[in-house]
Amino acid sequence: MRPRSWLTDRADVVVVAAIACAAAAVVLLAPSLTPLRAVLGLVLVLAAPGYALVAAMFGDDRPEFAMQVVLSLALSIALCIAAALGLDVAGVELTARTFTLALSGIALVAAGVAAVRHHDRGATAYALPAPMRMWVVVLALLVGVFAGVLVVLRQPLPDPAAEGYTALSATRPSPSKVRFTIHNQEQRAVRYHVQIIEFSRPAGRHVIGRADPRLAPGHRLSDVVSTVPSGRALPVKVRLYRADAPDTIYRSVYLQP
Repeated sequence: MRPRSWLTDRADVVVVAAIACAAAAVVLLAPSLTPLRAVLGLVLVLAAPGYALVAAMFGDDRPEFAMQVVLSLALSIALCIAAALGLDVAGVELTARTFTLALSGIALVAAGVAAVRHHDRGATAYALPAPMRMWVVVLALLVGVFAGVLVVLRQPLPDPAAEGYTALSATRPSPSKVRFTIHNQEQRAVRYHVQIIEFSRPAGRHVIGRADPRLAPGHRLSDVVSTVPSGRALPVKVRLYRADAPDTIYRSVYLQP
């Protein structure tokens, strides 16, 4: 009889790795394929990383099918929490792209460990008995979820009744320079449009600077703009608009000569 290949023997782990690669490829190369993104994302969030981790931890001595399903679902959700917390701690903005790449990486690493364990069957003598490993997994899951809940509870929650505030300031470091600063203190990321206008009597007004920053809550932007060379300081107005209300001046600062 022809021996079974590794791909045939561990087709489930190969499928998990393929799903992780497909999800990463879609979110990077074809983000407009919304239905495909939704299907792959659902599998990636609820099954793939947890199933790969179960295969990596138990090897060929896995628990019964019903327990595998429960552990796969629970571990997937726990890994989602861990991935989101890890991105937040690392200072990486939590988006669909970064979250998908993080989960895909976790699933691929776990699938790789499962493949190595299956390939090197003789090296499993050090493993814990299956019942003990199952309880170790459950305990680790509970500790991870509890730690994640504690981290989330330590974060102050925004007041839904508070709209927040955006601060705009402007100064003159020199007669030919204007420095403006935008500080987003609102509850969500906001895209702004900034105009720096210089006024002169003979020629009227000139737009000497523009910017279209998108600031996350708590972030700020500071920049310096050069004025029109005229030998003297002229009046300058800095206008701030929000992208969701482009025709309404949101903040304004006027600098006298």
